[in-house]
Amino acid sequence: MIEHFFVTTPWWLMYLVTVGYFLLIYFGFALIAEWVIGNVLKGSGIVKKINEKVQTVYQRNMEIRRSIISIMIFGWFGVLPQQAYLHHCVNINWSVNPATLPLELIAIFLWNELHFYFCHRLLHIKWLFKHIHYAHHDSHIPTPWSAYSFHWFEATLLSTVMITAMFMYTFSYVAILFLPFISLVLNVLGHWDYDLFPRKNNDFLLRFSYRHSMHHKRVKGNYGFFLPWIDNLFHTNLKENKDNSKQVQN
Repeated sequence: MIEHFFVTTPWWLMYLVTVGYFLLIYFGFALIAEWVIGNVLKGSGIVKKINEKVQTVYQRNMEIRRSIISIMIFGWFGVLPQQAYLHHCVNINWSVNPATLPLELIAIFLWNELHFYFCHRLLHIKWLFKHIHYAHHDSHIPTPWSAYSFHWFEATLLSTVMITAMFMYTFSYVAILFLPFISLVLNVLGHWDYDLFPRKNNDFLLRFSYRHSMHHKRVKGNYGFFLPWIDNLFHTNLKENKDNSKQVQN
């Protein structure tokens, strides 16, 4: 059924379906995160707000506007795999093997992390930052609405994650659908500006929201997203000193 839909659907309808899917998960998860912040995290005394300042209405509206533009770009990257498949440039596994599916999900997650790191590091080259990546850093205080708040070129660059993975390996359709879902979940959590584990070491795996908030605050360093190990490997991690000040290892 899914294969039939993928093969027979006109490209323009595939575009609309992809845009609709991204709109649904973007607004859905951002609203859920906002509710959790207001009703669970705020004032709990257990977790820590990273930035004391609050988001302005202007910033929120700007983030939503830019995110919608990003999603309109993401729609073409739903069409691209379809057309590449129809022209025999890539392949898709339409069956699900319970034995190999977990390995596929891990592999595509790791590729997403590597792809993001190198794209993000590239965007911090002085000219690219000044003309393109500055748009994302307009969110001085990251929020769930910051997740897709990009310049159109950055949205295009980051959108290549799926098609490049498909050129390297024949993933199952479940893994392909899993990537934007898990990517957005982590993106929203990484931008909600709450440190869920303030007593843990800076390299603690689940402290990724703190690490990314520090990136928004300090600009340089912490170019990875969920995994701290890539920054550690390339010495781009923000170190935490005993006096809680930060320094960047370049």
